Amino acid sequence: MRFLIRTVLTVVTMLPLLAQPSLGVIKGRVADAITRRPIPNAVVEVKPVSGPSRTARTGTDGTYSILGFQIGESVTESCSASGYAPDPWTRAAIKIMAETPVEIVLICDCKDDAYWAPLAARWEVDAQASDPKFLDSAWDTLAVYGLSAESRAAAARELVKAIPAASTNSHIVAFATTDPLALRKAEQEIRTVLATGSATPSPTSLPPEVAGDVAAVEVRRHYEAISSASTDLKSCAKCGSGVAEVGNVWGEAAKKSADRALERQESMKASDRIHLSSDAQVKSR
Repeated sequence: MRFLIRTVLTVVTMLPLLAQPSLGVIKGRVADAITRRPIPNAVVEVKPVSGPSRTARTGTDGTYSILGFQIGESVTESCSASGYAPDPWTRAAIKIMAETPVEIVLICDCKDDAYWAPLAARWEVDAQASDPKFLDSAWDTLAVYGLSAESRAAAARELVKAIPAASTNSHIVAFATTDPLALRKAEQEIRTVLATGSATPSPTSLPPEVAGDVAAVEVRRHYEAISSASTDLKSCAKCGSGVAEVGNVWGEAAKKSADRALERQESMKASDRIHLSSDAQVKSR
């Protein structure tokens, strides 16, 4: 009888352990990298190695929560929102815990100069405290996000106004001083070149730095699906042929600039998002 009572007590004691959930939740907040404001109605997608992905939309406060993944399994997460550039760092695996916090920052594909003023102010402080190459590295961060040329031009104009060193950076100055209409036309022409493999009759005249940087962003965007299985964009034959076509249209200097821009984009890591928001929480990998 005592043995039976002891057995029952042991089972009862173990019940809470046996009832512990095997599923974890991934939750966090999506915010604007520049303004720090929450982004409502953003779509967060979490995809396991095998099995269906799960999605959730952020609330008015930018928060989200997704339940249903086994604790210990690895997943990848991506996020998108209307008017915002997609988060480009989605390949690194996240290991699911009972509660997995993941904070995400997105950047607006915004052509309004005023939007970029807070970023320029932060970069002014960081540029004074960093090495001379800070602006080059920080500027490359915007290219990794795949922002439109007009949005980067708006950012460049604010940077030139706020940071003395920006006025001597050839890439930033080239974007700040190029006509927005020419940038828009060049983007369309580059997309046509990549899609058809043929040059347009009268390509837009652009500074090599601008043509190369715009081409690199468009090459990456155009062949993203093709190169998604590899972290090395330079090994993608389609990317290489796309850059070669850009060189045929805009010249060897533009081709070299596109090659360099692709190399810079590929070398960027998630930690480089610090350039966008030096004191904001970012997605941890």
